[in-house]
Formats: sequence, structure tokens, C-alpha cells
Amino acid sequence: MKKNVNSQMIVYMYDAEELSTHEIAEKLKISQSTVRYHLRKMNKPLRNRSTAQKAFLKNNDHQRLGKKHTELAKQKISRANLKSGIVQPLKETGDENNDQQGS
Repeated sequence: MKKNVNSQMIVYMYDAEELSTHEIAEKLKISQSTVRYHLRKMNKPLRNRSTAQKAFLKNNDHQRLGKKHTELAKQKISRANLKSGIVQPLKETGDENNDQQGS
């Protein structure tokens, strides 16, 4: 079943409300490709990924905003990062200084 969609309304939602094509599609219960079609039809360029992410974060809560990791979660993240090689273990500096002073 074909829905009657107003291109000007889609452009307004995209520009003024800074909604993503995905969010517009959900609100209007149409496909994301239909939203992109209407934007192209109105000669409206799509946002690049960086701009789209900024707009999304401006309008929505970031998943970690205001939340703190538990100590256990921090330890698991550290172990995973060390295991994968993302970070290198810290060198102990206290012992090196004592060895140099005793020589």
C-alpha cells in the first residue's frame, strides 16, 4: 500500500528538527530509502556521517552520558585491552631509579 508522503515535511524534519533519515522513516512509518528519495527530489544533500552523528548526539542521550563504570568493569576493559595489544603494560619506574642511584 502506497502512502501519501509530503516531501516538504520530510525536509523540515531533516533540517529544522535535525532528525536522521532513520528517525524520520520510523516516525512516518516509511522506509529509509523513501526518505532519501524525497530529500533528493527536493535537492537536499544528505549529511555526511560526522555531521549526522553530531546531530544525533545533540538530540539523544549518549549511552554512557552520566554513567560510571564499576570497578569490575574497568578491570575487565583493562585486561581485554592488554590482551588485544591496544595498550602496553606500564613500566615500574621506582625500581629503575633505585638501581641507578646505587651504582
